[in-house]
Amino acid sequence: MNFIYENEAVKAPTFRDVKDNQFFVDGDGYLCQKTNHNSFTVVAKPDGTPYSTWIDYTALNREIQKIIPAVRKIEF
Repeated sequence: MNFIYENEAVKAPTFRDVKDNQFFVDGDGYLCQKTNHNSFTVVAKPDGTPYSTWIDYTALNREIQKIIPAVRKIEF
């Protein structure tokens, strides 16, 4: 069974919804990792190419594309 609602508003995730150290995809498609309440590090470009920069003074209501589920460990 599938329910279809009228005028269902789907809220886009925002920077506020991301936890510290969690990965997310920003509004431009870059893979990022939140460092604290108002900054994040960019890890890769939308095409997957490694890229690094730091963004500070980020608005909490900045819309993002998606939040990546919590990563427990990265093996390398």
